[in-house]
Amino acid sequence: MVGSDASIMKSLLIMITLLLAPFQVLAADMAHKLAFVNKSLPFVQWPENLTNIGFCAAVSDEQWPQFSLLNSLSVKGKPLIVERVERSNNLATCDVLYLGDISVLELEYWSQKMAQLPIYSVCESWRCARENVMVGLGVEGGRLYFEFNVRVMKRAGLILDSRFLRLARTLY
Repeated sequence: MVGSDASIMKSLLIMITLLLAPFQVLAADMAHKLAFVNKSLPFVQWPENLTNIGFCAAVSDEQWPQFSLLNSLSVKGKPLIVERVERSNNLATCDVLYLGDISVLELEYWSQKMAQLPIYSVCESWRCARENVMVGLGVEGGRLYFEFNVRVMKRAGLILDSRFLRLARTLY
């Protein structure tokens, strides 16, 4: 009986591990996306008068804890001030806006809200770069890639280093 209990317990552990595996992959993808965004920030030519960089995240409850870890970082000597934003928030303190997994209607809403603002915008879906977000992220074959919208960058009045732009899979 003891051997049978151990066998059942082992089977249960394997099943739980297999069930949780997709969530671990998603968490790893999120960590890679955040690392990419953080590493891309030095390539943005920020206005000289900025004393810090406001990093706003429109993300789910599950994703927020990973974003809050960015608070201890800095870019070119300027501390990142990370805050979670919702639809009702003003984007005046945002120099960076990260949009989580959002619908087409949500994308349209956020695009209108940040139009003409000097915001470096990043979205979890590569499709966002086709619309009104600067950087759209994607994962293919376990590798992270990004697409970039130059038109949105110009409208926002930001300049990004050409070395960064050369890494984009697609420029719009």
